[in-house]
Amino acid sequence: MNIFLNKKTFICLFFIFSALFPFLSCGADDDIEFHIQGRQLFLNGESFTVKGVNYSPVPIGASFDDGDKIGDVFFDYFNPIHQIDFEYMREMGANTIRIYGIFPWHPLEGPKNPRDHSNFLNLAYNNGEGPIYIFASYPISSSIFRYRVADHKPTDNSFYVILPTGPNGSDQIWVMDEQQEQEGFTWLGKQNASQRRESDRQAYLALAKKYKDHPAILGWVIGNELNSPQNRVNPAYWEYLNSLAGELKEITPNKITMVTLIDDGMITLKKVKELGVDVSHIDVWGINSYRGNVHEGQNNFGRGEGSLFKQYAAVSDKPLIISEFGPSSTTRQEIIDENLIPTEPKDMELLVQLCPNGVMTELPDNAALAALYIEGHWEDIIRHRSIVSGGIVFEWQDEYWKAGDQHQQTLSKATNVDFPGGCWDEEGFGIMGVRLKRSSSREWPYPFVPDERLPRAQYEVLRTLWKNQ
Repeated sequence: MNIFLNKKTFICLFFIFSALFPFLSCGADDDIEFHIQGRQLFLNGESFTVKGVNYSPVPIGASFDDGDKIGDVFFDYFNPIHQIDFEYMREMGANTIRIYGIFPWHPLEGPKNPRDHSNFLNLAYNNGEGPIYIFASYPISSSIFRYRVADHKPTDNSFYVILPTGPNGSDQIWVMDEQQEQEGFTWLGKQNASQRRESDRQAYLALAKKYKDHPAILGWVIGNELNSPQNRVNPAYWEYLNSLAGELKEITPNKITMVTLIDDGMITLKKVKELGVDVSHIDVWGINSYRGNVHEGQNNFGRGEGSLFKQYAAVSDKPLIISEFGPSSTTRQEIIDENLIPTEPKDMELLVQLCPNGVMTELPDNAALAALYIEGHWEDIIRHRSIVSGGIVFEWQDEYWKAGDQHQQTLSKATNVDFPGGCWDEEGFGIMGVRLKRSSSREWPYPFVPDERLPRAQYEVLRTLWKNQ
């Protein structure tokens, strides 16, 4: 059953079993309006601090790429997970989640098989009692613009950029290639770049039209870390994002639009300013940042001229949200045995050997140092509230599908000396660990039993911080 709140007051019918199924009822007299003023985000005229988690509850044994049951994890099949998680989140004091992708239709069949997420949204809003607001997103492809390496500069006015991406840092000419075809969604087959941009746009607008009045929607995230060296200097890229943001705002004027960028030291936002491109429909910049460590004086997003917030304030007057931050909760037993926690830059050579070859284990004391990292970085966000409107921790739960075998955690080849455990384990960033409750992870998708949630120290630290603010 679809239940939405209009801007005007209306009476919502309550079913006799609404006490058992709260997502089948809705609140009355709810006017939900998000807007921005200066660098700040507001809800119904009151300053709003985003206390959020990135949320992608893919079960053990499943993959985000499984077209039938995944593609997104927010339709009715997954409501048992949502009910469990939202209870934990409310207890923690979270008021926001960011999701990376919901589809207006079945990812393999397209518009002929529409998909509904009303129960998920209603569970999040909870009749306005401890609501969890959602930064929603359609997963815009990283290939909406495509490029190829060329021997010579184009003579037909095609966009190009010269980058030091060749052997030994030599320059290469990258030319925008509109005719390059790649496989799109099943019902679309191969698409060139402009066709993919249009199909992504149509899907996003369909999503916005369907849920435009739902009070759980805080706003829309347009793309994630698409600011590649080629894209960030391409005016057409910014024109596409800004135009889509404008269309979303026309459909949902009381919602926020955000573009999330990888933290490149503000190179991207400097280019936006330098190019003079129109980004007026983008309300908020999100920056995914993994700066800082747990060493004394460095448990933050940088100090002095190197502070992320000082760098940001110099190039943009829009509101800022730290759209991802946090460390992995896993490490290697050998790193613990060698007393390399917390790691320091001098240990890089050893980390390069141990991260892909050691024995994976949890950080000691229920990942206490990962909690310390998050605590210091959240406090840095609060110190800079005149610039930043909050943060979204990466991430809610471990996701086994991200690196190799989706049925178990696998060793990462990547290192990060700023993380307490030294290894960049894509599957281990959760403030919630997960444990299989089915008899075998390979039974997916049937029978469906939610994975057990195992709160780590990060969860407890955030509950202390957020419940008191």
